[in-house]
Amino acid sequence: AVCTDSEGTIEAWYAATLPARMGVMSITGLPGTVLQVYRPATNYLTVATSVHTKFLPIIMPQKGKWVTMEKYKAMRH
Repeated sequence: AVCTDSEGTIEAWYAATLPARMGVMSITGLPGTVLQVYRPATNYLTVATSVHTKFLPIIMPQKGKWVTMEKYKAMRH
């Protein structure tokens, strides 16, 4: 995929067979996982060196407390 923004052209290579819409440098939303991003104007290159497809369980933390989304956002700022 190729996109042009205020800083120039961005080239992104993605794998449609990895359907998660994940990426790097906030380059996401393509129909697959972004594996490489190149910005020719700055000669910036990011490349995935491996892909792990094993799903890991999500474990509920034993410490902490429930907060609303508003409180969470306030804590982050």
